Amino acid sequence: MPIESLSSSSGIADKLHIEQQLITNMSKATITALVNFVGSNEDRFALLIELMRQDEVKLKERSAWVMSYCVEAFPFLIHPFWDQLFDIIEHTNNPGVLRNSVRAWQFCEIPEDFEGRVVDYCITAIGNPQAPIAQRAYAITVIERLIPKYPEIAQEVQAILLDLMEYSSAAIKSRGKQFLKQLNKKKRK
Repeated sequence: MPIESLSSSSGIADKLHIEQQLITNMSKATITALVNFVGSNEDRFALLIELMRQDEVKLKERSAWVMSYCVEAFPFLIHPFWDQLFDIIEHTNNPGVLRNSVRAWQFCEIPEDFEGRVVDYCITAIGNPQAPIAQRAYAITVIERLIPKYPEIAQEVQAILLDLMEYSSAAIKSRGKQFLKQLNKKKRK
């Protein structure tokens, strides 16, 4: 059934449709179609957050993947779900869920109540060699956005990045160099 034909369906039909798409046919085209289906609809976005709590690994990872693209397209969608998202993050070790949660943070305003938790989480992720590379790279971008508000963390992040730069992946090196370049520009001002 095409996604467009469900736009007026009930929440149950929406959930079943999203689940079916996530389980059976995952591709960039499916992600785009699901992002368009969710659109700016908070109820449909809530279904993605709910699916991120499921036991089925593929379902939770793919829900997180779509969630991050929804936040990229509609950053405001995440605001009512910060508590739930942190609860999910704190109770999972699933790399797909963690990676896509941090990816989503790059695109949205982080509520002041959560900034400290986000900073702590990102600094820990950046310095954790066991964390997935993409998660660490996204965390660098999130921290870079928060440095103007919390300049006191700049030195700590700089020290971590300088340590990492020698032996990290291209993604970490690229984001790290960008971060350090921006930090040096701010110091000169």
